[in-house]
Amino acid sequence: MKHIILRTSFLAVLLVLAVDLLAQAPRTFVVKEVGEKPVILHQDKKKQNIAPRDLLSLSAMITIPKGGKLVVYDNVRMSEYTIKEPGMNTLAKFLDGSSKESYTKITFAGLIAMLFSEKGEQRDLPATIYRGGGIDGENNSLDEYVLNIREVLKDSTANLPEGYATILTEVLQDIESQNESPADSITAPKE
Repeated sequence: MKHIILRTSFLAVLLVLAVDLLAQAPRTFVVKEVGEKPVILHQDKKKQNIAPRDLLSLSAMITIPKGGKLVVYDNVRMSEYTIKEPGMNTLAKFLDGSSKESYTKITFAGLIAMLFSEKGEQRDLPATIYRGGGIDGENNSLDEYVLNIREVLKDSTANLPEGYATILTEVLQDIESQNESPADSITAPKE
């Protein structure tokens, strides 16, 4: 009897894991920044320069020149990777040797929203407020800053790749459904 319960429990865990894997958005990477030297994407025997907002998969074959840099956001792990290692390889191989910065969901959503805003401007996230600054030199409170992120999120969701739009929509719904101050749920990125 114990053996049957153990086997059933094991199968239930496997089923839950399989459903979770199928429900996850595909892991994609959106380019935040390319260094001064062009980074090349090799696709269908063609070469093209990678630019901010481009979408890459783990299997993307890229060339990073000596002294070059590529910074990408990961929609599944809500992380930013900075790749400085020169060479030609898949994005997956480059990620192994890159530096990684993880963010809370709301901070990651704010970064993505700013990248895809009409101006495409990258502003500091809440860390600016913690340092006593504000948005564009104003002395705004953290609540006001979160309200500005909310507006950016609302304006940006139409232009985003699917996995990123989902993250922004979830964050926007979380912010709007909270009874407490939105500032309670935001964490500044590490410096």
